[in-house]
Amino acid sequence: MTPDEFEERVRDVASKIWNSDCVSELLNGVRVDGIVRLGADRRIIIEATKQKSLEKIRTDIAKLNSIRSTGFGNNIYSECFIVTYFVPTDSMKQAASDANVNLLTYKQFKSKYFDFTRYHDKRIKKPFGSAFNHQTGSLDSRPYIC
Repeated sequence: MTPDEFEERVRDVASKIWNSDCVSELLNGVRVDGIVRLGADRRIIIEATKQKSLEKIRTDIAKLNSIRSTGFGNNIYSECFIVTYFVPTDSMKQAASDANVNLLTYKQFKSKYFDFTRYHDKRIKKPFGSAFNHQTGSLDSRPYIC
């Protein structure tokens, strides 16, 4: 997957999470990978990266903080995210945490919309629809027939 394709996937998920368009846009003369406008005074700003370098994370943090500071001056609250294609190092996590930037893997970011693992864990433990024995309330253990 190319970096542009990754950014597009992140924008697609962000649009679903916040039920609003997520687009790449110039803010303060700097292009961000994604912005979701939640009103006149609230926005989500996203950077997506496949680059596994602490320097890249620090550069994205600086970009997000600059945009957030300018927004604050105009009474606009910005929640900032960096979404990675890889598991961030402890140094990356610390840098983001110190700057109040949410640093998530793509899998973690997707789970903000739909956490399949959590759903699946709960789903297999409880009766659902017609997939249970109506007389005893227990799960239907018969194999699924297509």
